[in-house]
Amino acid sequence: VLATVADEGFDVTGEMPVVGSTAPSVLEGRLPAGSDEIALGRVVARRLGAGVDDDVEVVGPAGPRTLRVSGLAVLPAVEGGDGVGEGGLVTFEGLRRIDPSVTPTAAGIGVRPGASPEAVARRLSERTGMTVGPGFDRPAVIVNIARARAVPYLVAIVVGALMLLNLAHHLTLSTRRRGRDLAVLRALGGDRRWVTGVVHWQASVFTVVVVALGAPLGIAAGRVLYRAFVDRIGAVDTVTLPVGTLALVLVGLVLLANVVAAPSARRARLRSPAAALTDE
Repeated sequence: VLATVADEGFDVTGEMPVVGSTAPSVLEGRLPAGSDEIALGRVVARRLGAGVDDDVEVVGPAGPRTLRVSGLAVLPAVEGGDGVGEGGLVTFEGLRRIDPSVTPTAAGIGVRPGASPEAVARRLSERTGMTVGPGFDRPAVIVNIARARAVPYLVAIVVGALMLLNLAHHLTLSTRRRGRDLAVLRALGGDRRWVTGVVHWQASVFTVVVVALGAPLGIAAGRVLYRAFVDRIGAVDTVTLPVGTLALVLVGLVLLANVVAAPSARRARLRSPAAALTDE
């Protein structure tokens, strides 16, 4: 039902559990239990300046109705509603208080784990004679985020490439500046394999130190930015840390650093100590 609160238009969805639970995620407070309560999306609650236990006057087809905000939730996108952070959720009796002529128009059915939603929809369509879809459409805000999901990965690839180029430049300059030291060590008995190991160890340690310093800062900044972004759309702001993925990224960066270090190690290995000392 399309209603207004303080000249702010928003969709109100009524929910009537039949079997089991279809409860959405609650961010604060609880879901409405009586016909005089409403749960708001976080975005619309912010626009209305309303919080848990506040009263809001909802104006619908039946006129103004005073409802108490029982909580803030991530709302379902049903019957064209925006959902997520927009709109309000009431009990079905509460929806009839706003519009006495309202009737149920959609049903959500949860299937057991491993069952195919498409197969279930096909069987229900055959048995009921009605068109049954495999699920509700995703909210528009979630669809838009999914379209831009590749952008962070592209940024990470570009930043990683710049880091590897900077590492290659650093190793080249470092090998040249330490040419005299490497030559002296070669003259004291260090073989070519040892010189190669020095360059690769330098690349590995440099990469590990950079990641050790940058990863905590990046994770902290990522959590802050992610929660600010999710709060803006009204979704669940739970942050998970993929420890396994981060460990694989660290190992991959060390391997790439050693690949980048290979040309510098080769130059240091092939250059004779006499030539290096003569240049000095």
